[in-house]
Amino acid sequence: VPPPGKGSLYIRPLLMGSGAVLGLAPAPEYTFLIYVSPVGNYFK
Repeated sequence: VPPPGKGSLYIRPLLMGSGAVLGLAPAPEYTFLIYVSPVGNYFK
């Protein structure tokens, strides 16, 4: 986690079907992931 005033913590959730189905159908299983990355200041 960046120090206060030095950046932010970017958090991105991701949900993807991980079952053995190929096509247009609901997946029997899902995998939930969270990407987290420190980022610098966007504005000064």
